[in-house]
Amino acid sequence: MLFAALCFVIAAAILAAVVAVRGALIPPEGNLVKPITGMMAMSFILVSAAAFLPLAGYSHAARLTWRWVMVLCAMYAMVFEPLQHFRGLDPRVSFHDGPVDLVFRWIYFVTSQAYVALFAALAWRFFQGSTSDRRPLLTLGIRYGLVSVCGLAFTAGYWMLSNWWFADHERYVGASGDVIWLHAFGFHGLQCLPLIAWLFEQTTLPAATARRWVHIGGISWLAAGAMIAWQTALGWSVTELSPISAVGAALFLVWACVLGKASVHWFQQFRFVQAGDHRQGRSQA
Repeated sequence: MLFAALCFVIAAAILAAVVAVRGALIPPEGNLVKPITGMMAMSFILVSAAAFLPLAGYSHAARLTWRWVMVLCAMYAMVFEPLQHFRGLDPRVSFHDGPVDLVFRWIYFVTSQAYVALFAALAWRFFQGSTSDRRPLLTLGIRYGLVSVCGLAFTAGYWMLSNWWFADHERYVGASGDVIWLHAFGFHGLQCLPLIAWLFEQTTLPAATARRWVHIGGISWLAAGAMIAWQTALGWSVTELSPISAVGAALFLVWACVLGKASVHWFQQFRFVQAGDHRQGRSQA
């Protein structure tokens, strides 16, 4: 999965160079910026999955199956999407494609549903008690990250699909609501919430205290995502000032403070270990 993630980053860089030379828009519907952001997002998802999958308690065969299904679906999507944009077609819902395009577009839809099934299966594993025995704090952070993906990102994905299929509004709601922000926020929880747990795991902070801080960070992140969903449902931009966006920003600030606290504790522990190693080296000399 790491190799696939690296390939997507390289492909995104090449596409960015193409956009810099010729521009992003290709009539009638193509926009090369979209596959660039998609490839970068997928690379983050693959790296995160590669880090967490060994902790899920799968057998070797099950882990291999999960990995290859994920990589093959991602590779299909990351080839099909830029190819359609280069042809000037929207890979999701196009008004200019033909019967053959429709077949490949349905395969593309199936790959997106495979992501849902894969992460739902991963969440099921991590919410079983046996997975928390080895690294309980990190497992807690991963659980929050998977709730962010399944509860926020995938909900936003189905929200956009319903708009594309039934309302012809793509990802937009009302005057300026944009569901893509909720979609991205949910997926980034897969990195941001386990990160807090990993940082606290490296410190000597009491386990109960560390767990409490991971809970605070996870709950504030999910609640901020709920505020984004509410603001979007009202047809307002996430940057539009309102009581909802103010609460969302405050909740996000709580998560940022927890991340800051975890980082400070990790850095202090790192310096302590480094100083201990230095003193041990001098005494041996």
